[in-house]
Amino acid sequence: MLLRLLRDLVARGPRDLVGARQAKQEAPSPPTPPDVGAIRALGASAHNAGQWREAEAHYRRALGVDAADAETNANLAVVLREQGRKLEAIPFLLRSVQGAPADPFLRRLLADTLVGAELVAPSTSDRATLTSLCDDPRISTLGLFPAISGVLRSHAGFAELRAREGADDVLDPPSTQVSLWMRDPLLLTALPRTIMADPTLEAALTRLRRSVLRHLDPAAPALDTPDVPLEFVCALARNGFLSNYAFFAADDESAAVRALQSRLEASLEDATERELAVLALYAPLHRLREAGTLRRRAWSPAFRKLIDEQIEDRLREAALAARHPPVTPIDDPVSLAVNAQYQDNPYPRWNSVFDGGAMTFGELYAHLHGHPPAHAPREPLRILVAGCGSGRESIQLAWQFPGADILAVDLSLASLGYAARMSEKLGVTNVAYRQGDVLKLGSVGGPFDIVGSCGVLHHLRDPMEGWRVLRDLLAPHGLMKIALYSRRARQSINAAREFAARLAPAASADEMRKVRRAILDLPASDPMRDLLSLQDFYSLDEFRDLVLHVQEHQFSLPEIADCLAQLDLRLLALESGDAARGAFARMHPGRDARTDLAAWDEVERAHPGSFIGMYTFWCCAS
Repeated sequence: MLLRLLRDLVARGPRDLVGARQAKQEAPSPPTPPDVGAIRALGASAHNAGQWREAEAHYRRALGVDAADAETNANLAVVLREQGRKLEAIPFLLRSVQGAPADPFLRRLLADTLVGAELVAPSTSDRATLTSLCDDPRISTLGLFPAISGVLRSHAGFAELRAREGADDVLDPPSTQVSLWMRDPLLLTALPRTIMADPTLEAALTRLRRSVLRHLDPAAPALDTPDVPLEFVCALARNGFLSNYAFFAADDESAAVRALQSRLEASLEDATERELAVLALYAPLHRLREAGTLRRRAWSPAFRKLIDEQIEDRLREAALAARHPPVTPIDDPVSLAVNAQYQDNPYPRWNSVFDGGAMTFGELYAHLHGHPPAHAPREPLRILVAGCGSGRESIQLAWQFPGADILAVDLSLASLGYAARMSEKLGVTNVAYRQGDVLKLGSVGGPFDIVGSCGVLHHLRDPMEGWRVLRDLLAPHGLMKIALYSRRARQSINAAREFAARLAPAASADEMRKVRRAILDLPASDPMRDLLSLQDFYSLDEFRDLVLHVQEHQFSLPEIADCLAQLDLRLLALESGDAARGAFARMHPGRDARTDLAAWDEVERAHPGSFIGMYTFWCCAS
């Protein structure tokens, strides 16, 4: 919810980068040639003075002496970012992290710079660095996915899979390149941690899954044994669990899976790892009859991770959910319907989240207001997350404000159990999770210094009623973050909502898979194909939230301005992407992009997809 603004950190200048690296260094660096330090100091001086071109020249001179120096590579990357040359900065940040692989600041800076970017001709060391970021629970794989997918799609094995897309069995005949792709360390790391939000990757993995199932069937025709490592099958099964098995399965596959499950349940003690892993490609193991007995057996490391995620974690979530007493009754009919949806489809499933580092309330306040607060808030800081879902935002807040008391409330016990388990796993101890309805949170007792409700109010029976409750809980000096759907940006989503409602009236898992398949099969010119650019399309839980939600309100920027006025709130900042900010600057030079909603409405009219995620904004009491 409150991502650390890296551009503010790097704006403090190169000395901070040097200091951050030195403070976190686990082992002393080899001596740096004196002339490199002197040249870098000249660059730092120019950098601090805002003389970017001169600083860049000095840093490049220093790298001519020592191309591997982590500090100089990082400082040059920051200068390039500040000039809007993000893609040029990436190779230098890769070298910087490779020179100081344990430095959390440099890792965060590289991950932030990689958001939305692809790696061009990555070296072996670049691929290894990307793999290490993908395996870091404090680095969000959402932002890294374009880089990950670009590398995976550039592999010769993937090209061969695509060439075989018309074949009934993509593993026959066996292929060395496909086998190498299934052993790629980046693929094996990314699959369990990343939703495969790319239609070509999903199609290739769906065909591979079908072939793996076919070769397990003893009744299948005799074929050369395909070289499919168990580690790949387990990684793909973990990916299926992460996406709640969004891939479409043909009728013959579903019949084969049912037969496999029946065979395994008849003699579960004799089930092999491969048989169970193949079943887990299509359905979670915790649904097996007597699945708990699998916990007691000795397994290989790759398969043990499947057992942990699909059985152990589910049991732990249920136990933790039972410990979170409700703080309000839940009896509003719409709230009950929304609760039922998220009990079935906790939103979202995740296993990594971006840690932007700690900050103070005063720093956030100064960033949003342009000046420090007149009075420091009492300690500990009190924060309310109204609609915490599966806990990603509350955990980010806990890292950003480690001394704060955070109350995170949600309707769904399934979501709260997931959030509590992830907090436990990541060592977060300052979040209290409770079940409750935003409409009735007035009873929890304020005030709160920060109130956040992102992607929640538009699912209430009456968004303004809920927002008014939160307004009353905000401290006089407090900050509020809200995110609401844009009606204009969701035109193609609205068309998909009507399409999906006809095909999936019950919103069952099988129905949703068929709707996804139907959208994937639409001609390229169909506006509904726009959904393929959204990460939510590639997870069944998120797909339901996207196009089959039981309750959804949408807004325009003028309507939001009116809401703010009614609630006596003042807009502090409207968040936007780089492309939208660029369009704003071109259309309204000299206007305040942070708070001019009328100007932003004109930008959105010209560029309807500017807020395809949500309108996300900060406000405070007027």
